[in-house]
Amino acid sequence: MAVESAFYEQEDLWGSDNDLDRERTAVRALELGNLLPATFSSLLDVGTGDGRVLSPLAAGLDHQPTIIGLDRSATALRHLELDGVQASADGLPFADRSIDVITACEILEHLPEPIYNETRSEFARVARHSVVITVPNEENRRRAELACEVCGCRYNRRRHLRSFDRNSFEDLLPGFRLAASAEFGHHTRIYPRLARQMLERRGVLAVHDAPECPQCGQAHGRRASDKTNDSTPRADGERDRYWRIRSMVPAERRPYWLGVRLDRI
Repeated sequence: MAVESAFYEQEDLWGSDNDLDRERTAVRALELGNLLPATFSSLLDVGTGDGRVLSPLAAGLDHQPTIIGLDRSATALRHLELDGVQASADGLPFADRSIDVITACEILEHLPEPIYNETRSEFARVARHSVVITVPNEENRRRAELACEVCGCRYNRRRHLRSFDRNSFEDLLPGFRLAASAEFGHHTRIYPRLARQMLERRGVLAVHDAPECPQCGQAHGRRASDKTNDSTPRADGERDRYWRIRSMVPAERRPYWLGVRLDRI
């Protein structure tokens, strides 16, 4: 867990300059807003990071509730433009039923089992009315599996530990029911693993997830002594050729994200 904690304290993960796809971020904020209840006076965004989804969400609301972003990364919170609290999802520093709405955008798939279960309990304890969650939609995690070249550890390049579909939320939180759901976002390309790695090395595909081994910290695709980015930009002609190849790669039939709202019974 020390390697995992250090990963999220990297300065180059956070800030407006590191939002690699602002259009998709805007879609996430819009769809999250559509899932919120009609009225509420307080909202806690758990795992808010630097607020890249929370800030546009807050700006788009037609009223002014109390909004708080919570994250365990002090580095991320330095970039947050709203009120922030440093804490973990499995230990929310709030009283029972003290927050109208809790939101959690793409965090549940990252949590180890004990923390995942404690987080579910904490959401149910603190949320007064609703919990709104977004996750990858019916993700096939095997497509993103990597093997560390140093220690041999097998891990998911996106740090995802579980997959979700709509049915996953029927009994997710004790005392809550599934009230609304929506699929949204882009349709990801289905690359064979070796083809994706080759395209990343050539700079055709960006390595959005900056994969590092959670066991030893080795960056995927780099030698232990090489901490530089080995993706080399290619000439325009070669890049165009690879983009034509990319356009022929089939896409997932489902939108990438799934959002749900769970209401207290």
